[in-house]
Amino acid sequence: MNLDYPKYNARRYGIVVKNNPHNLPVIDPSAFVLGRAYLTHRDSLKRMVENVYDRLAADAGHPYHFIAEEYTKDGLFESIQKGANSRHGSRKIITLSGAEVVESANATRRVLSANVHPHARQREKKGVHIDEYITTARESPALAPGQLFTEITSSSDDYKFTYEKPSFDAWERKDERRYHLVDAGAAALLNFAATRPENVRNLEEVLRRERGSGVWLPFNAYAPGSTVFTPNETGETILVETLFDYYVRGKSKKEKDAGRTPMNLPEISKRLFGVDFLYDNRTIRLVASGSARFQVIQDEMIMESDSEVDQKIKDWYWGVRGGGMRGFLKSHFTPDGLVYIKKGMPNEAIAESYKNKDGEFFRIIFGNYPPLVMRLWPSDGSEATILQEEWNTMQKVKLPQAKTAHPYSELYQIKRVYDDSTRKIMWASIQLPQQADIPQAMLEDMLAVAEQNGLSRKELVQRMIRHDKKLKKDSRGYMCTNQQMTRNVQGRF
Repeated sequence: MNLDYPKYNARRYGIVVKNNPHNLPVIDPSAFVLGRAYLTHRDSLKRMVENVYDRLAADAGHPYHFIAEEYTKDGLFESIQKGANSRHGSRKIITLSGAEVVESANATRRVLSANVHPHARQREKKGVHIDEYITTARESPALAPGQLFTEITSSSDDYKFTYEKPSFDAWERKDERRYHLVDAGAAALLNFAATRPENVRNLEEVLRRERGSGVWLPFNAYAPGSTVFTPNETGETILVETLFDYYVRGKSKKEKDAGRTPMNLPEISKRLFGVDFLYDNRTIRLVASGSARFQVIQDEMIMESDSEVDQKIKDWYWGVRGGGMRGFLKSHFTPDGLVYIKKGMPNEAIAESYKNKDGEFFRIIFGNYPPLVMRLWPSDGSEATILQEEWNTMQKVKLPQAKTAHPYSELYQIKRVYDDSTRKIMWASIQLPQQADIPQAMLEDMLAVAEQNGLSRKELVQRMIRHDKKLKKDSRGYMCTNQQMTRNVQGRF
């Protein structure tokens, strides 16, 4: 290709609460499963590992059956401890009791705070502070839990890294709300308070004052419908698999040699988001109401002025004298974070997401190919299906089985898709980014990639014409493209 095209790398993958006026809380199940593990007595954890090992050994069809083939029972626990030592400088990832993990825990009606240091021999204590952590029986479904977690602070490196990243939810950085990550330390504190309120100063008194109140756990790593401190068999399996993924598969050369996917936190979160019993009902309600969406927290902003991206691509994005793609977007949309496209598939990519007041989303897809635009608009009667398997949902509504297809092979085809960010069925159209002047070198690369994926120039032109005619008939007014822009691009083919 003529140019080298940038793509985003994920640092975290979680649910971002949008209706919080103070900040953007980021919650994901991996932090709550790890936080649960940090509070577990070492002997209990070892028994869990042994129990899970036996079940995996007896189930040849289980995705994690390879553990029983490649590790001994004791070797599995030892590998987890070695991985913890590599990551944290401590083999003993679990201290002797929750009280040693969470120190000086204190509660007021508004604030929950403590010193949290989950890793034994780790001298530095991690101060955690959570504002508005209590749910009540009287809360309004329209507001709660958007008024929860109004501020989260933690001294962990993970929290600081996320907080310092531009949130991609505002045009001007000076006006933006910051990401406030519920990290594993904060999740451990919430788990501790929810299950051992007697060990948190003043918490029992605070909860007595408000009938039906409790500590909010967005994801519950205990037995379904229970806060019992011993998970059921399914919970045990999830906990042990997560520890294995985090401490072994993310670092081990053995895993890479076996051809298995390295399991960083975003990959772990993808898997855990498919476990239905982990979700609290309030978390489901947040997504279903549109008050929260699944988003990616990036490693770096790829289109910054000081980035190493080719200047031709920057000119298309920013415009030579203003304008460009960002100028178009600023006139019609507001930023809405980074999201996965074709999540979990070979052609998975991360896209910048924007939205307008009519419920339409505009996505710029960045992959190892020239950027594309994906525009989505509501499908009548679609409701969020957060707890359904994506493929089951797609089959239920007879969606085209094209999730594995390369985005360039789907140019200018209007389809219904299951959108990962909103968890809704939506109409979608992938297009060339013709809202800004496309450099000739980029356009040539676009045509070459399209041809590589079975779309000739002649067929591309025909699709563009059919696409505009179809959308022009859309009485709702969504997605009507600028036909002059289409003709301009066609004339350069």
